[in-house]
Amino acid sequence: MHIAFINGGYPAPGRAIGDPFVQQFVWAIARQGHSCTVINPTSILDRRYGPLPERFSTEDAGNGRTVQIHRPRYLSCSSRRLGRLHTGRWTNAIFKHCAVRCATTIRQPDLIYGHFMYPAGYAAVCAGQALDVPSVVGVGEGEFWTLEPVG
Repeated sequence: MHIAFINGGYPAPGRAIGDPFVQQFVWAIARQGHSCTVINPTSILDRRYGPLPERFSTEDAGNGRTVQIHRPRYLSCSSRRLGRLHTGRWTNAIFKHCAVRCATTIRQPDLIYGHFMYPAGYAAVCAGQALDVPSVVGVGEGEFWTLEPVG
């Protein structure tokens, strides 16, 4: 099975930020014999943390398995309330567009997994609809308070 994982915080070499638990999850799935591709849209504004990671790379997941990493670029509008507006809606829309576009260029996945509801889970659902494949979202939160600002 080929699984595409969408995550906004996938770790990159030389960067202290990221979601290492997602990386470990992807590696564990790869070691089970599945083909794994990570779509990790990266904000061009992340240059404040140092050079942006490569747009494409591969990682050793162990047991002779590798994981492909795609890091397309997008412009983040942050997530702030500006009067009646909330810039998180713009960021989610741009992230989603970037992730879906990337998902349509990789080998057709059998399943798309998004980690956390926004922005990756929403992008995974949209990519699944665009490619006519199932998608799932790993939410992790016990409450859905994160939905209120962005809908």
